[in-house]
Amino acid sequence: MLESLSPTQLKANISLKGDTLLLRVKFTGYDKGKLANNVGVNVRTYVTLNNSELIIGADNIVVGWIYYFQVSMDSLPSNSIQIQGINHLLGNIVSSNPISLERESVLR
Repeated sequence: MLESLSPTQLKANISLKGDTLLLRVKFTGYDKGKLANNVGVNVRTYVTLNNSELIIGADNIVVGWIYYFQVSMDSLPSNSIQIQGINHLLGNIVSSNPISLERESVLR
């Protein structure tokens, strides 16, 4: 099931099922890099970029990207993730927002 989160939303409303979290993240501006954190710990090595697409603005100018990531839920022990962008010109972190997730219990 898909859930679209607003830029200011801090908690997902739908409980997660399965072992993998799929993310669609919109970055605007020029990309210098992407980070993924779990309670302050960089989990970028556990995040896989599946695909990306350009966001085209007026006069066919690229104004951003949409990235599709996946991450194993086992690499997120606190059930939260924070995706951050790095400002191309200044190198500072922007658009940082932690998202809390709930996992649905699975009986085995």
